[in-house]
Amino acid sequence: METVVKMFISPLETLVAFISPLECFICNEQNYMLCHACRTQILTEPESRCYLCNKLTSQSRACSSCRSRSSLRRVWWLGTYKGVFKKLIHAMKFQRRRAYAREFGALLADALPYLPEDTLVVSVPTASSRIRARGYDQAALIAQSFAHARKLQYCNVLVRTSQVDLIGKNKSSRAKQMASATEVRTKTSLKGKSVLLVDDVLTTGASIESAAKLLRRNGAKHVDAVVVARHLLS
Repeated sequence: METVVKMFISPLETLVAFISPLECFICNEQNYMLCHACRTQILTEPESRCYLCNKLTSQSRACSSCRSRSSLRRVWWLGTYKGVFKKLIHAMKFQRRRAYAREFGALLADALPYLPEDTLVVSVPTASSRIRARGYDQAALIAQSFAHARKLQYCNVLVRTSQVDLIGKNKSSRAKQMASATEVRTKTSLKGKSVLLVDDVLTTGASIESAAKLLRRNGAKHVDAVVVARHLLS
């Protein structure tokens, strides 16, 4: 099983941080993606809603109507994919703000309730073509940062086996493509494990649903998920 025991900061990332240190995205205070004051303004206590239909629910679980078609037990997110969150995620993914991924991981670690110490943290896999274009896998970095902050084990369990592009696809198309585009590493044992899936944005839920089903089929007892932002489609 591949794990991350402690955070690894690449020499290039260290150099970039020295030359161009983090500045608060809103007020420009140094050393933060979001300083404490600005964080307090935009990070409100999220309502507990079903991630599939948006109905109010308890403990971030799928509602009673959606539970039978969900492989996920609970899903959390920091905020809605708009405004500051949308700009921060866009900068992380398309403007080489690699450090933002680690900051998001720390924010998620602060926001989530207690998780058992044997929980495995797993990132939703990113297509290798996008990793090459960016120079990093933002979902993996978020997951590693979260695991480090919570002293949990990060496991590089899921791998993408194709380069399908999900942007602009509806939920049905996303689900079909993701089902055949992801697999579990053969040497990974998930039997009886509780797993936390980590990604940056939840749109239709197809990606995390497909990943959760795969993990459950390979022995995971419970699968929860957390994302930075939820994209509410109109």
